Amino acid sequence: MPEAFYDIVVVGTGISGLAYGALCAKQGYTVLVVGQDARPATWTAGPAVLFRRLPIFYGFNTSLSVRSFFRDIGLIAEMRNRPQKLEPNLQIVTPGVRVTLSEHFEAVQEELRRAFPDSSNELEKFLRSVPRDSKEMDEFLDELPMLPPDGFWARYKLKRYIARHVGFALAMEPVLFPSEMRFSSPLTSLLLFMTRVHSKPLSPFAVRRMLQHLMGGFFEFPQGIDGLKRLFTERIVANGGAYWPERSVEQVLLKGKKKVESVAVVRPRRAVGCRMLVANCPARTLLSLIPQEQQNPTFHGAIKAIKPALYNYVVNFAVRPDVLPEGMGRNVMLSMYPKQAMSGPGVLWVYTRRPEPHETDGLATLAVQCRLDTRELPLEKPGFDALNERILHSLEWVVPFVRDKLVQVQTPYLAVERDTEQERLDPAEVQEVYDTPYPGTLELSALPGLSKYKNLLLLGEHYLGALGLEGEILAARQAFAWTRERIVLKQVLEKK
Repeated sequence: MPEAFYDIVVVGTGISGLAYGALCAKQGYTVLVVGQDARPATWTAGPAVLFRRLPIFYGFNTSLSVRSFFRDIGLIAEMRNRPQKLEPNLQIVTPGVRVTLSEHFEAVQEELRRAFPDSSNELEKFLRSVPRDSKEMDEFLDELPMLPPDGFWARYKLKRYIARHVGFALAMEPVLFPSEMRFSSPLTSLLLFMTRVHSKPLSPFAVRRMLQHLMGGFFEFPQGIDGLKRLFTERIVANGGAYWPERSVEQVLLKGKKKVESVAVVRPRRAVGCRMLVANCPARTLLSLIPQEQQNPTFHGAIKAIKPALYNYVVNFAVRPDVLPEGMGRNVMLSMYPKQAMSGPGVLWVYTRRPEPHETDGLATLAVQCRLDTRELPLEKPGFDALNERILHSLEWVVPFVRDKLVQVQTPYLAVERDTEQERLDPAEVQEVYDTPYPGTLELSALPGLSKYKNLLLLGEHYLGALGLEGEILAARQAFAWTRERIVLKQVLEKK
């Protein structure tokens, strides 16, 4: 018998699951979040602040879903001041070309014309093809149901929903990038870094949406990703929920073949009953915890068959602050081979953290992310050293004397094996990226949100991953609406 019971059990600390838990707790559901061996997005090594994931925030002023979410959890007033817009917005660097993007559309036009004078007409046509008014896209996404539709009736309702939003059909028209490859290749790489689906071609809807967010600017959030997650967990606990960061689920038990009944949580071992279970971690990890005799073999086989095509690789270079160019922005997109490469150590997103004024002996951090083909990810330290050297070579185009002021190099992908004391790949740090949208998800998601179990949802960063950060918040709102239809609280019935 379960020793405790919760309406909602969220496994993992991804943004979408925590946002969903905050919505549920606000409305009176009892929520438990199990950490599942989660690790913070940042850590320190001496005077350096290092990153596991880059704090790339956008959509706070261009997404109705994001604004509505913070309104629904009672934080709309606070969110007017918490995210701070970065200026400049972003810098794009290729050999021989540097472009600085700001929030002013006319200034961006002039900057692109200056950098690419031979392609000005194509650039003008391209910029006009991207709608600056996000109203139609907002309206389409605002009440979009969970994907893929489950059953005939759900497919019919989705079809009618799409038919009511003419703007969706227009947004799915192919995006005509300029033929000038020096422009289109870095821009495509930039949009790919903003998403978790590296599909070819990218969803036209996602391309247009990411461009709207790009023009809306990037933001800084207090304490970065960890600060945003902490905000959500605080809302869960403040509304009667529980957060067990140091514990993990080791088994998921079903009632029959279609419904989750309870989970077994270790450290210390406890049996927890639930009405809804949410995978807020890699889907394969949680599904593997269902006893084999209770599994839906067709669904499990379909999820196991989805393999990542690339990995997001992150490495930190801690440097003396005086080596950073004075005009270097917080976010830089670097493309060393813009006529051909969309991934690899020559295509980098560079996030710069300068020490705070009170950090008198602090180091600056150049947190660099690139995307690697799954076959290119090293397994042992020599391979990582060689990869970091190639990244450092590319980075010199942005920070010319970085080697002279380099203090340490750290990547979360390396861990020390206890038995051999050798540094090898840490599988828990690997950030998967998929290249094929899941059927029935409107090309917006690499994984389904609805599973073949009646009360098991698959959230995490890959559901609606083509929409990036907005997709994670939208997923939370979708899952909450879906939950309210299926779990009616007693106190709600009593009020009626």
